[in-house]
Amino acid sequence: MSTYRKHYAPWRRELLILVVAVFIGGWVAAQTVRMRSHSIDPWVVVAVAGFIAIRAYRSYGRRSYGKRVERIAQKRLVKAAKRAGVAVQLNVRCPSGGDIDAVVRANDLYAVEIKSWQGLRVQGGRLVKLNGHAPDKDPIAQCRREAASINAVPVLWMPQARQSRTFNHAGVLIVMGDARRLLSSL
Repeated sequence: MSTYRKHYAPWRRELLILVVAVFIGGWVAAQTVRMRSHSIDPWVVVAVAGFIAIRAYRSYGRRSYGKRVERIAQKRLVKAAKRAGVAVQLNVRCPSGGDIDAVVRANDLYAVEIKSWQGLRVQGGRLVKLNGHAPDKDPIAQCRREAASINAVPVLWMPQARQSRTFNHAGVLIVMGDARRLLSSL
């Protein structure tokens, strides 16, 4: 395992879509005004471009928020681990692709995936966010895949959770709470 500098920037796609949609919408609007067109068709294009731009902007905001939460959580985890005498590696590249947000070596090896969610609960045998909606992607599969690639215990950590809670679901330790809560749960 080695620590590497992350260059994963999924928000670039959203920013590109945002810029292209704003450009197209602005250009069509300017041409329509310049030509004094009374047709509704160009304004439909402007509305669709605006809708696409708003969706791209919202997606960008969610992703950048998640990255900020991850960076702050990693810093707090490193501080708490130093006090507890536990080794931590951040952004560990895993053979299965992607990276593991944090690898903690306490009494065992733990692969920690950090999520910016307010918490999770089990409903009908499956994990849902506190609002009752299922996560967009399956965090359990991601945790298990990444942990298996380094023979570690999979952990899903939500440092922004509203309530401190720890439970196990489908072989993944789910920790909601601060870094001290995470380390005491391992």
